[in-house]
Amino acid sequence: MNFQAVDNQFSADNGKNSVRIQGTLLEIKGQGLTKNGKPYTDVQVQDGNGVKHKVRLYGDKMPTVQNLNTQHFFDISAYKGDYQGKPYTGYSGFWGGLSTGTAQSTQPQSTAPAQRQAASSGKQEPDWDKIAEGKVRSIIVCAGIQSGQLECKTPAAVDYWTDFVMRHEDIQKETENGPDYLPEDTTDYSQEPAWMQEP
Repeated sequence: MNFQAVDNQFSADNGKNSVRIQGTLLEIKGQGLTKNGKPYTDVQVQDGNGVKHKVRLYGDKMPTVQNLNTQHFFDISAYKGDYQGKPYTGYSGFWGGLSTGTAQSTQPQSTAPAQRQAASSGKQEPDWDKIAEGKVRSIIVCAGIQSGQLECKTPAAVDYWTDFVMRHEDIQKETENGPDYLPEDTTDYSQEPAWMQEP
């Protein structure tokens, strides 16, 4: 398949499905992150008919400079845009890996590339238990301060409780008295700040 097949698929379903094409990776133009923090790489691909286009690839698995000037599979869909009053066709999709020289099935994929979630390979998952513990500690500290059972009247105390909520294990090791310890405040409060003084 080639870019003409991608354009034909766009005409048929307005870009909802992608087409697997085989092409040569000519250039890696740049990399970045989407607004959602997902990685992308802009590449230039040449299909079997010699047609070249810039393609934005999404996902964690990306071609490298070692893959330049070799045949690859790409799952691509087209989209239409308008830049400074001029219409254009853009291409985006996923890298399908190195080609073995023969095209695979060219059945349209079920979802558009920009909407598919790439499988995360090698990424460390957040520690949801630690995140939940931090949220619970935060709620308990806030409730304790509001009820008057915990004191938080100085900047040093604010720093202490912030540290307690954010890095619970570390702060318990650093302070002999654990969470009941309130550090001594050395701030000079002999004068009220300007924003507190009456006009």
